[in-house]
Amino acid sequence: MALDRTIIPTGREPDPFVFPHWQEFTLINGLTVVILPDNRFPQISYRLMIPSGATRDGMQSGLTSLTSELLSRGTKTKSSSEIAELTESIGGRLSTGSQWDASFGFISSLSKYKEKSLSLLAESVLHPAFHESDVQFLIDQRLNNLLMSRDSTSFLASFAMGCTLFPDHPFELPINGTPKSLKTFTRSTILQHYKRWIQPCASILIVLGDVDAEQIMPQVETSFAEWKPMPWEPYSLPVLPLIKKNLVVIADKPDAVQSSIRIAHHGVSKKHPDMPAIIVMNTILGGYFGSRLNLNLREDKGFTYGVRSVFSERIFPGYFAVATDVRNEVTGDAVKEIFHEIRGMQKELVDQKTLINVRNFLVGRFPSDFETTDQLSQALMELKLYGFDENYFSRLRNQISRVTAEQVLDAARKYLDPDHAVIVVGGKASEIEPQLRQFGDVTLFESDQI
Repeated sequence: MALDRTIIPTGREPDPFVFPHWQEFTLINGLTVVILPDNRFPQISYRLMIPSGATRDGMQSGLTSLTSELLSRGTKTKSSSEIAELTESIGGRLSTGSQWDASFGFISSLSKYKEKSLSLLAESVLHPAFHESDVQFLIDQRLNNLLMSRDSTSFLASFAMGCTLFPDHPFELPINGTPKSLKTFTRSTILQHYKRWIQPCASILIVLGDVDAEQIMPQVETSFAEWKPMPWEPYSLPVLPLIKKNLVVIADKPDAVQSSIRIAHHGVSKKHPDMPAIIVMNTILGGYFGSRLNLNLREDKGFTYGVRSVFSERIFPGYFAVATDVRNEVTGDAVKEIFHEIRGMQKELVDQKTLINVRNFLVGRFPSDFETTDQLSQALMELKLYGFDENYFSRLRNQISRVTAEQVLDAARKYLDPDHAVIVVGGKASEIEPQLRQFGDVTLFESDQI
């Protein structure tokens, strides 16, 4: 019997999803230890989450990121090359870094080396050397990267978007810093930041893999016994500036043959109660390949290879943005179509076929998003960082599966704001400025701070 490929196969009910249970302990210095055994493979990973991210930079953009990256670049007894050799010898991977809400250290290895990998992570975090040569090397590396990035319209647009959307706010500048901020940092600056913010109180160590809690906990206690707690300083962010009308900003790159478009406005926090409806609404708008934005700008108009929309959620409200790259000559038309699709989400109910397809797409992704130990470790970090309980992902999946067309429309009307957005374009100003005047007064972004 011939297979009829015009008939879509009938789907089945998604498999049930339950996030695995973990054990939790707290050390005397305030460090919380989360252990999730997984004996499928002979490997183990440790992920240390410290709830002080780039938001703590204030106006010293890049300081947290630089400090956290240097943690894996050498200790008081081991050089960076010795650490790299030791990590390789245990089949491991060591990294440190930061995001907006937290800094982290991560190491993985074969499970038979679990004590060695744990000790190496603890030594990196508790006894970093911050060698002058390493500090200067990383600063120079970032300065060179920024210099090269100025040739990218995408980078210019994203940089200008932050400056326009969050003036005089910690979210204004990139996590990795700017030339102006990076040139002010010294070893003393970094050491002071480390002593103030890298501490055990409210920090989480996630242990995941081929491990037994009774066996590993004494080693954890020994490895982090020297980490002394300090009073934790609460903080708040400035009130976001009001956007009274659409702002049009061009980051000029005179030799550009394409434009990088960012249409953005202020968003919501990670713990917003309407998040299930927001996720479904944004996916329909621009969150997957079959989205309205992609079908319009890519499939119908041929303006771009791809376009996406995203809510960047953090502990504090982040932003909503649509991002795409188009040819210079269709820049204005692309912006017009993006606004058309955003406003279209606010006008009428989404059809049931689209709604069901998107809900199934999102629900069906859940099992594959938690398959690997790295994915589980990341998910656990998210649960603990944002204060979610162990049923959060299961509950979110069920809530997404029940989102209605009315809830999607309500989310679009509440959390999309096309009349108070910034329109930021990186590209050739002489060609695109006339096309953008229809959306408001055009301002040229001063890129001297990049």
